[in-house]
Amino acid sequence: MVGLGKRRKRGEREKKERRGEKKEGRRKRREEKERREKREERKKRGEGKRRRGERGEKKEKRGEREERRKRREEKEGIKKRREKKERRREGEKENIQT
Repeated sequence: MVGLGKRRKRGEREKKERRGEKKEGRRKRREEKERREKREERKKRGEGKRRRGERGEKKEKRGEREERRKRREEKEGIKKRREKKERRREGEKENIQT
């Protein structure tokens, strides 16, 4: 059987460990809060991983790219329609000739 003194020491040690864990949790929360504040501050100043609105420029470029692609597809669609009509006409000509 463990003596009373040992039990008390063990209890105090566990209590100290728990207190340490609490402090650890507090520290983590504080660090996370600081990180969040810094991130927001950078956002306000307009600097982040991408400087001077590069992200916005990328979005604009993506939009322009999509518009160009749509126009190209429309043109190709028109060309394809024209080609189909020409093939149909050629087929009709061949049918008439035979």
